[in-house]
Amino acid sequence: MTPTLLAYQIDPKKLGKMQIVCLRLGIRVQAVDPADFGQTIGALAGVLPREPDAPAAPLPGEMLVM
Repeated sequence: MTPTLLAYQIDPKKLGKMQIVCLRLGIRVQAVDPADFGQTIGALAGVLPREPDAPAAPLPGEMLVM
């Protein structure tokens, strides 16, 4: 399984730079859509099934999950 970095609310310029660095390290970067904020980390990583109507709460800032 490829290591994955989940990126929540990251500025597009920052996200592009992160993708370049992570590509060199063999890490996949996945920007999380605000509509998916209610999904479990396992579902976002593709390990668990997605919940059809998971409530999405706004985040106060940027967040990265490895």
